[in-house]
This record gives sequence, structure tokens and C-alpha cells, in this order.
Amino acid sequence: MASAQSSVTIDNLSRYFDAVGTPVDYKPCFKGIRLLLIAATKKNFDEERSPDGVAWAPLKHKRQRRRDRRRSRPPGSVDKILSDSGMLRSSNTAVNVEGNVNVETAMSLEWGSNLEYAAVHQFGHTFPPMKAKGKKSFSWIGDDGKRIFRKSIGKRVVPARPFIGINDELADDISDLVADFVVDELVKRLTA
Repeated sequence: MASAQSSVTIDNLSRYFDAVGTPVDYKPCFKGIRLLLIAATKKNFDEERSPDGVAWAPLKHKRQRRRDRRRSRPPGSVDKILSDSGMLRSSNTAVNVEGNVNVETAMSLEWGSNLEYAAVHQFGHTFPPMKAKGKKSFSWIGDDGKRIFRKSIGKRVVPARPFIGINDELADDISDLVADFVVDELVKRLTA
């Protein structure tokens, strides 16, 4: 299944540095970029919006009521969208947790989540109708608290709720970070 992640490569700068002398290791720069991406993704989860500032589609009322019954909740508390178990958020904002993708090489950074449902929420998905096999049936707890059994389920649509991405502000911050890194590297090479 697809994952939700971003990749950053720096090809043109590398060709320049290769022409000037020894190749540059961009890992220190990528560590800073990763921190910017993590901070932006945390903000997206906290504000329940896409990187471009578009609010995520709200939870369906039925789902909201089921979640309320499942947990003891303090009065007035509200569920955060895409934060039911916290796995999706932590797979994008914490290193060395299940689902986290964090690959830094001298030339590239790959970061995000490889949880199987990450791409479903990032891009949205329509699940086709399903029929139970044999004598089996699908079951779940309904809004009234009673168990519901069905031999088939109609198509289900999960709206896109993008949480990873680079907006204009983040792109500017990344550009500033890369520019500072490049200037530092040039100064090191010219004064060496």
C-alpha cells in the first residue's frame, strides 16, 4: 500500500560542489529540514488542517458518538481528527516509532509514515462495496448501542485530510536553512 511521505533531494547544488572540490554531506542540513517538517506536521494535527491551511473534513456524527461511548471522557472534551490512537501522528512526528520513515543520506531526505492507512487519510480513498463470505457477516455497534449485523456494506468514502506537505511558508524556511548551510560550506572551502 502507498505511504504518506515527502522526499527532498539537492541535485543542482551537488553538481556545483562536485565541480569545486569534494562532495558535500547534506545530513546536517537535512536534520534541520526534518525538524521543520516535524514541527509543521505537529501544527497540522493540532489545528486539524492541511499544510495549505484548509480545515480537515469533520468526523461523521455517528463515528463521533461511537467514540464517546467507547471511552470515559471528561465533560466538554472533543476528539481530535486523525488522533484516535495517536499512531498516525507519532509515526510522522517521532523518530524510531512504528510506521516512522526517516532516511537521511548524504544527498537525500525521506520522511513520513509508512502505516498502511497513512496514505488513505493523506489522499482520501473510496472503498468499494463488500459482501461477507459464506455464513459470516459484518458487525459493529450502532448509534443506539445495539450490535448491527450485515451481509454487505456499501461503498465507504474517507475524505482526504492531508497532514504532510510543504506550504509556501515552510518552503521559505527550508530555503533559508539550505542557503545558510550552502554559505557555511562555501566559506569553509574558501578559507581552508
